[in-house]
Amino acid sequence: MSENDGTRTTGRKLRPAPGEPRVSDKIRATTGEDREALIERLPWETGYAKPPVETRFAPGRSGNPKGRPKGTKNVATIVRTIADEPVEYTSRGKKRRAPAKEVILRRQQLNALAGDRKAAEFIIDLMRDEERAGNAVSDPGVTEAFTIASQQMIDVFMAVAAGEPLEAVRKKVGE
Repeated sequence: MSENDGTRTTGRKLRPAPGEPRVSDKIRATTGEDREALIERLPWETGYAKPPVETRFAPGRSGNPKGRPKGTKNVATIVRTIADEPVEYTSRGKKRRAPAKEVILRRQQLNALAGDRKAAEFIIDLMRDEERAGNAVSDPGVTEAFTIASQQMIDVFMAVAAGEPLEAVRKKVGE
């Protein structure tokens, strides 16, 4: 190595001159043709950024020829499947079946009405998100009624979450 190429040798390792970035940092920072040219100018035949020619991927061939096995599911698909599975629950003394996500939301609603502040906040946030997304109702007349009703539900949830007695909240709603 010469002094003007920005590198110095210490034993067997090639080290950058003081203040110079490492070769690996230079390679990562460049793209396209500049990167290829930089790699070609490296002073070694094989090693970092230069695997042996016989083990390199051939142009047009995949590094993962078999790919992902068919039928494997990603996490989002598994979660969706579990949430849509029907489960049994008891409502007013009767056994019923509904998707798990519906049962979870019903349980959150009951918890919120029982005074669980976190459950009330969750339900309120969910309702607001649905209203913002426009998923609540598509008919304009029904949307207005839904908005009024949902605002009343929000008021009830907030009152219960704030610790107001349930009887006082029921009287407010009945007005």
